[in-house]
Amino acid sequence: MSSQQTLLETFLALLTPQLALLLLLTAAYLLIFCTKDAKTKNHPKAEKAARLGGWLYAALAAAILAIRLF
Repeated sequence: MSSQQTLLETFLALLTPQLALLLLLTAAYLLIFCTKDAKTKNHPKAEKAARLGGWLYAALAAAILAIRLF
C-alpha cells in the first residue's frame, strides 16, 4: 500500500504550474498554427485532430491549475 501512495505522491508532485503553462503554450500552438496550416492545405482530418488535441491540452492544463491553486 505504501508503494502505491508513494507513486501517487510522485505523480502529483510532477503536476506543477510550470507544466500547466507548457501545456497551455502547446494548446495555443495547436489551436492557432496547426489548424491554420491544415486548413490552408485542405486537410480536414488534420485540422480536426489539431483542434481536439489543442482543447485536450488546454483542459489538462486547467485541471492541473485547479488542483494546485485551489
